[in-house]
Amino acid sequence: LGDEQDAAGVTYRILSTVVEPVPSSHGPVALSMVAGIAVADGSTPVHKMLATSTEAATRAADTGGFHLTDLRRPTA
Repeated sequence: LGDEQDAAGVTYRILSTVVEPVPSSHGPVALSMVAGIAVADGSTPVHKMLATSTEAATRAADTGGFHLTDLRRPTA
C-alpha cells in the first residue's frame, strides 16, 4: 500500500463485506467486524509495530469500527 489513505480504503472495503447477518446452520448470525491498522515502514521497530497494532485493534473494538495509526516518520 502506498499511504494511509490506501490502507483506510482497503479497510473500508473489508469491513463492508459483512453488512447483513451471515447465514449459518442455526440461522442468521449478526457479526460486527472491526479493524485495527498500523501503517509503518522499514524504520519502525517490530516491537513498536506489534504494540501499536494491538492498541489499534483495541480502539477499533471500543468504537465499533476501525482505527488507523501511522507510525511512519514524517517526510520533509
